Amino acid sequence: MKHTIEIDCPPEILIGLHLDAKKFADLIKLQSATTLFREGKLSSGMASRWCGVPCVHFLLQAMQSGGGLVCSTTMTTISRVKRFCCDCYLKHHAIHFAL
Repeated sequence: MKHTIEIDCPPEILIGLHLDAKKFADLIKLQSATTLFREGKLSSGMASRWCGVPCVHFLLQAMQSGGGLVCSTTMTTISRVKRFCCDCYLKHHAIHFAL
């Protein structure tokens, strides 16, 4: 079940940020998901699904947006992502060189 939450937003905020309502809603969703993830209230998987992006993409955005990732589970997840990416890289290049 999907829920929609309505918030008040003066037009000056949208004008000042140069965003329409849809882009502002996406920004609020991403920043909320990132904050809840950093606080350990959402898993990276749940946060990424909420934002509609792959988990790796969400984790990279969370790291790039500043602030420390404080959750030890997050660091474990990042380590797994790095190993996965490294494994994919090595497999790709091993196949490439085998040809």
